[in-house]
Amino acid sequence: MRTPSEQPQNNPNISENTRLRVIAVFTAFFGVMTMAPNGLSGGDYVPMCNQIGGHRTPDDPPFLHGKKAEGKVVCVVDGDTIDVKLDSGPSVRIRLWGVDCPESNFNDKCMRSGYSACAKEVIEGKKVSQRVQRILGGSRAVTSEPPYKNDGNRLLANIRLQDGTDLGQKLTSDCLCVPKYNNKYKKNYRKNCSR
Repeated sequence: MRTPSEQPQNNPNISENTRLRVIAVFTAFFGVMTMAPNGLSGGDYVPMCNQIGGHRTPDDPPFLHGKKAEGKVVCVVDGDTIDVKLDSGPSVRIRLWGVDCPESNFNDKCMRSGYSACAKEVIEGKKVSQRVQRILGGSRAVTSEPPYKNDGNRLLANIRLQDGTDLGQKLTSDCLCVPKYNNKYKKNYRKNCSR
């Protein structure tokens, strides 16, 4: 038989702690359930291209001859490269002209700085890629704008979102990428980073 001091006490702190733990568990559970497959919070987002089974862009993209081209973003390759299905039919891989973002995968370009530096860059590159997924996720509708230049199996172009935002300018003003490469928009990107 228990003595009075051994009897369980109705401690309000224990029940409050238990209640907080239960709330935390449910919050975490429902948070996980509403996450997008790539770890972004729920809602519309653009997937990474490596998440789309069998997705390939054409090896020889059409040259757009200096005209604006409307389309929908299919997926994000990395911070400065996206795949777009043009309203006129073909799919193209577009590399943003005027900006350079951190590499999101280990590759020759990244490894030139050494493994340790590349590993840090890849972490930043993945963050930038996720940010681009969020930026493009609202509507996916974009306009590619001249000047254009074919770069291997990619098209170099400027991308403007449906609300008029210049994607390159957004990435440089948010200090995610740096201005690089010569084009008519580069001067707009130079002094935007608020850091």
